[in-house]
Amino acid sequence: MKKLRFLIIAILGLAVFAACEDEFKPTLDLDASTPPALTSPTHDQSFQLLEEDASQPMVFSFSKALFDVNVSEEYLIEVSKAADFSAPRTLSGTENRTEGTFTSTVLTFNQTLIALGYEVGEDAYAYIRVRARLIGTSINVPSEIVRIVVNPFMSDGPAAERWTVIGSAVGGWTDADERTMSYNAETGLYSLTVDMTPGDFKFRAPEKDPSNAWAHNLGLVGDKRTVVEEANVALEADGADINTPGGNYTITLDVENLRFTIVQNEAADLTDWDGVVVELVGAAISSENEGAEPDQAWIWGNVLLADNAGVPSHSEGKYTWTWEKVVIDADAGFKIRTLNGVAAPQNDINFDAGYDNLDAANSSSLVINDDGNLMVTETGEFTIVFMIDAVNANEMTITIQEYKEFPENVYMIGTDFGDWNWESDGIVEMLPFPGQEGEFWIIRHFNAANGFKWNTEKGWGGDFEQLGESVGFTTDAGNAFVPEDGLYMVRINYAEDRITIEPFSELYLTGSATHGWSWDEPVTTITWTSENRLEGEINFNKNEHFRLFAQKDWGPLSMGHDIITDFDTSVIIVAEGHGDPNWEFVAESGTYHFVLDLGSSSIVITPIED
Repeated sequence: MKKLRFLIIAILGLAVFAACEDEFKPTLDLDASTPPALTSPTHDQSFQLLEEDASQPMVFSFSKALFDVNVSEEYLIEVSKAADFSAPRTLSGTENRTEGTFTSTVLTFNQTLIALGYEVGEDAYAYIRVRARLIGTSINVPSEIVRIVVNPFMSDGPAAERWTVIGSAVGGWTDADERTMSYNAETGLYSLTVDMTPGDFKFRAPEKDPSNAWAHNLGLVGDKRTVVEEANVALEADGADINTPGGNYTITLDVENLRFTIVQNEAADLTDWDGVVVELVGAAISSENEGAEPDQAWIWGNVLLADNAGVPSHSEGKYTWTWEKVVIDADAGFKIRTLNGVAAPQNDINFDAGYDNLDAANSSSLVINDDGNLMVTETGEFTIVFMIDAVNANEMTITIQEYKEFPENVYMIGTDFGDWNWESDGIVEMLPFPGQEGEFWIIRHFNAANGFKWNTEKGWGGDFEQLGESVGFTTDAGNAFVPEDGLYMVRINYAEDRITIEPFSELYLTGSATHGWSWDEPVTTITWTSENRLEGEINFNKNEHFRLFAQKDWGPLSMGHDIITDFDTSVIIVAEGHGDPNWEFVAESGTYHFVLDLGSSSIVITPIED
């Protein structure tokens, strides 16, 4: 048993060392870096492309970029008809970073030129460059542009597109995370050998539609499932995520026939924590907790199993144990440990975790250090979440918050709301419903084809697409969908365990700046026109006040400068002298065009000329 305890301590020590080392990790300085350079072809080199050479390789040579820190990069060849590269196409082929080459075929290059609009049989300038893309970042470092002369031949079929693997299994769902697949012109197949962590992935052609990187993506036919080693797996457009347990894989994609094959070269070497029972232990664990029992192992206060009979939930290599509501007594210590403080039979590892594992930044200020143990300064009810990240050397994290029956925040994420990236400014923070604890609302435009969901924090884990009752929307493959494109009001009511999504089309302006502080008809109205915009023509009175309302009544919902924060202060300003978030209209009296954009939380008011 002592040996096993030493093993987990050693693992934790490595994790701590890695975390400390990361604090001193050098930062990439692009000014101190050297961009890549295209060495072949050369400036003004001429290419008379011939159909009989269609299958012949076309090799581009380059010198690799030099960075001042160690990075992981890939190299792409881009072709443009315009010297400013305003609309380039990425050439399909296979890179060899070691040799500094990128190999395509004459046919693929020719098809790319045709797709760019080059005339068959005519000499014309084309512009090419090599681009170093830093994997896991949004950084791209292009070479200087090389101008060449091309003369394409007539060829059937579309130009091969760049296809990528993207998803949490390769780092995330953003442009920075996707991994480019190699293209074989002879077979028409794409391939990639890649290390994957437990998670999900899909395929996409991000440049096929310049306005929407997700317009052309492929996922599983049917529901999401785990695929380890399988041939000719059926795909469909906008299909379900593909789950992997992690490891090193070779993936082959057949876009034409909507199939992929995956071969596991090496399984992921991760600790399995499934079924491992974890408990709280210590003098601070109150006997008031249902299920609390005296500790028989360390003879230290009480023990209390985590929810779900002490076993964790599991997602993408992260194992989570939760005590949703536990009474902790003040000024006494406690820790988290494996059942009875002995090695778990599932993996033969035991541990005890204390203050050193606390995520203090995301925990209550009532939690303090008690000589390595956890302690709270006030007796109360707390929510405790304990996570082991098997992907990250079994890193252990504890968060402790004062228990609240309802969450304080709700965020909406989706294709149209942050593009599934929790770091995006496009994430929608829902608004607390006035006077209703545990209820939130928002008005936004939705596309029926694009899924979305919610979470109480900006991150994965705990995200949800429905509560007990769903009104006005459907769910599929773990996401929510509205029935048709349009503007909707979303209301999440935790107290009643219900989410309601209803079409919405009008907001109302009331105040002395418009028709007066009354609801007598006609009420000044702005109407939904497109996306997140509502518009109307309004007669405004100078130096008078107004506010927006979601109903023809004083409550419950209104919008003022507390919600809509972007406006021209030469036209409207924050009204002073009372507690309501009204505006004061300070421009000259007259008829104005009023545009509210809920997506950008902005108002634009412009005069209508007679």
